[in-house]
Amino acid sequence: MGSRRKVRGGAGWVVAATCMVAGPCAHAEVTLYGNLDVSVDNFRTSGAPSGNIKSTTAMTSNISDIGMRGSEDLGDGVKAIFQINGIVDVNSGSGSLVDGDSYVGLSSASYGQLTLGRGHTPLMRSTVLLDPFGDGWYGAVAAYDNIIGSSQGLTGGGGYPWDVVQSNAIQYQTPTVYGAAGWLYVGFSNSTTAKTVSVVSAAVNYLSNGLYLSYAFEQHNGWLLGEGVGFTTPATSSTDTDHRIGMGYRFGSNQLSAIVERMSYEQNHNESLNHWSMLLGYLRFVGPHVFRASYIKAWSESGRPDSGAQQFALGYGYNLSKRTQVYTAISYLDNQKQANYNPLSMILNGAYTPAGGRAVLYSVGIHHDF
Repeated sequence: MGSRRKVRGGAGWVVAATCMVAGPCAHAEVTLYGNLDVSVDNFRTSGAPSGNIKSTTAMTSNISDIGMRGSEDLGDGVKAIFQINGIVDVNSGSGSLVDGDSYVGLSSASYGQLTLGRGHTPLMRSTVLLDPFGDGWYGAVAAYDNIIGSSQGLTGGGGYPWDVVQSNAIQYQTPTVYGAAGWLYVGFSNSTTAKTVSVVSAAVNYLSNGLYLSYAFEQHNGWLLGEGVGFTTPATSSTDTDHRIGMGYRFGSNQLSAIVERMSYEQNHNESLNHWSMLLGYLRFVGPHVFRASYIKAWSESGRPDSGAQQFALGYGYNLSKRTQVYTAISYLDNQKQANYNPLSMILNGAYTPAGGRAVLYSVGIHHDF
């Protein structure tokens, strides 16, 4: 409680100082928010020709964050909005004030929302809530981006991710009309030696009577340059795309979800790799109990057999309150002999599954929202 009051006091001091410089200020609504998620994980690998990891136990600060968001009423249904969000590691004390979604902009119920800054793209936003394990928000051993949105199957790809925070972006979200809404994201490279536009992402979502449908597209320009990413020649140009379809259905205390994804990597306009992946998920709420299950599969990339993987995961959570949950999870990730997909919790602890290896992970943790 003491730290929260201190932060709020600091925000008020900034607003007061701005008013003294710029003149009278309208009242601004500011909210402090965040979540802390820490788990004790055990993992081991097997099945690879070499480099297997013996049973290892580590403490993991999963996707924990802290932020401030606020708005000021400008009249005629228009608001000035802002958000500052940082990812924090409560184990090591590392982190940054603006690692996460941080922006300033304008919002209107009639015309939508326009922001400038950084943040997750529509591709990620359109499907992250379809992951029963919250993409690492409740432990990372079963996160969907262990496979979805990952190119860890690429030779030397090293886990090139899609579902990450991008910088230097203009974002526009449309108003919701009959349950449907759109989102456009354009990220600039801010480099004189690269293409002006580095990322383009867009999504269309529909939500009505428990049914959720989405389609999202994202393209990266000039990201995969050089050697060692599964291609035979070094790249002087690259264009990488991701198409993602999501579906969720909530009925009673149950939630079903599915994601289908196609990723493509093209270099020098004449050489490409692509593959399909999918997720099936299930959530069930029974009083304070939460049951989670998911199955994720990546098919082999074009022209490179035995480069796929699959993951099975089960989880259980118990809500001590509306804000606090204790949980446990187990996952099993199986790489084919030319794939090296890695669970997120292992990467956070500096460990990697060797090519062709299998990983088994257990997790016990606590999650708190504030």
